[in-house]
Amino acid sequence: MLEFILKIVTPEKVLFNQKVSQVSVATIQGEITILPHHLPLVSQLKSGEIFIKHGQNQEVLLAVSGGFIEVLPEQVVILADTAERAEDIDEAEARLRKYAAIK
Repeated sequence: MLEFILKIVTPEKVLFNQKVSQVSVATIQGEITILPHHLPLVSQLKSGEIFIKHGQNQEVLLAVSGGFIEVLPEQVVILADTAERAEDIDEAEARLRKYAAIK
């Protein structure tokens, strides 16, 4: 299986640093899926989901509030403003933050 290194970094910590087979993100130009040997690029991320596939059919879902992605020949780096694993998100707190942002 072809893989590349995916590193997701926030100002607080390195959230993810593993070999993966694909990653899908929402950029300001639209949603993209990065596979091994993808052309190099740099793009701004929109708030949304990061969907990662690695290992034997393992999937990881993260929420991101924006940032940048850089695709290099053997590595993809995501510099996120904030990012959280889906299982770590407190739904009540997320609704409160969304409501506060609307006001």
